[in-house]
Amino acid sequence: MAAVLALALAGCGGGSEDASTDRATGAAAGTGMAVGSAVQQDAGIAADMAALSPLAAKGKRVYLQCLSCHTIEEGGAARIGPNLHGIMGSPVGKQPGFGYSQALAGADGVWTAALLDHWLERPREVFPGNRMAFAGLANPQDRKAVIAYIEEAGN
Repeated sequence: MAAVLALALAGCGGGSEDASTDRATGAAAGTGMAVGSAVQQDAGIAADMAALSPLAAKGKRVYLQCLSCHTIEEGGAARIGPNLHGIMGSPVGKQPGFGYSQALAGADGVWTAALLDHWLERPREVFPGNRMAFAGLANPQDRKAVIAYIEEAGN
């Protein structure tokens, strides 16, 4: 499990295998999420995979890179990044319960599949000055799959 968490953290630009958990709290490094909670969440990921389209199911696996920073379930807590439930069609930088960077808080527009695709490819270029540490997903099929997952699981 620690290796999975370290991989997920590395995908978002934070943590390393040596610092995958906080020894004092048992939390996944940088997430505030207890390792037991991560195990439960991983079990939930496997349990509902069958309810998704094949593309969204692939997206759910790719989304594991996002899991250390974002929740997607309705009412889920903000972590390092905002909860992504209902993000599609919503205004950029306006999800309640999260303190956005000025770059996103001052952005115009709504999250569409096209905008999210560009964002997932190169987050630093879409809204310069944002705080997202994730470098991006180079593979267009992975981006398409993650977008399908966000659309199906998060709306």
